Amino acid sequence: MVSLVDIGTLKDVVPLRGKDVEITGVSAKTIVQLLSNSDELRRVLAEKSLEVDMLRNLVEQAPLAVAQFIAAGTGKPDDAATIDFAYRELVAGETYDLLKGIAKLTFPRGVKSFIEELTALAQEGRGWGAVTKSPVPSNAASGQDTTSTDAGPTPQGS
Repeated sequence: MVSLVDIGTLKDVVPLRGKDVEITGVSAKTIVQLLSNSDELRRVLAEKSLEVDMLRNLVEQAPLAVAQFIAAGTGKPDDAATIDFAYRELVAGETYDLLKGIAKLTFPRGVKSFIEELTALAQEGRGWGAVTKSPVPSNAASGQDTTSTDAGPTPQGS
């Protein structure tokens, strides 16, 4: 069995203008950072609705978000020159090829499957709050609690 850090980075190449561009999957941390850069997307997620002006703003912000995603997927998530090139210089077909390759590495079973499984996980726990909260501690009157002057025996499972 290998350690997680021993498996290395998932990589592939996308042919672009006669050259092979190395791509990688994008981490969850980077995706969250990209999503947090969009005021309109945060509004949509918070309000769980989409008004016409919000949609217009999202569409206006989409090219930059796509350029940032491509920069992240080419190993340069914070590189202004890479983001600018992806934003201004790539033609639509090149953008599509890079997005397709990066998305395949980022979501190996597909974006739809990822969203469906994430939604199911949240619903199983009755929402993210239930999934992330600690169990309620027992009160002092329960039979599980004892008062003692010493620390007592080591708990099982420690």
